[in-house]
Amino acid sequence: MDVDEIRGLLEAGLGECDVAMQAEGNKLGLMLVSEAFSGLSRVKRQQLVYSFLNEKINSAEFLNLETLVNPRGQHEVPDSGRKQLD
Repeated sequence: MDVDEIRGLLEAGLGECDVAMQAEGNKLGLMLVSEAFSGLSRVKRQQLVYSFLNEKINSAEFLNLETLVNPRGQHEVPDSGRKQLD
């Protein structure tokens, strides 16, 4: 699993966004902050992310995904999201 390629796909699909990613073996943890998620339910946000990554995450046995909208329009993963994703 190429994390740079995954990051590129996410940034291309979501536009301006902040991506926190941890990949270890066949486990992938993602925390995404993007205005593209504004107005979308949690399920719709995840479906959007899966639409960009479907081929890449098929090889991941486990995906931990968190999607956030920053109401101030700033694209930065909150401090609470900087912890290691399990």
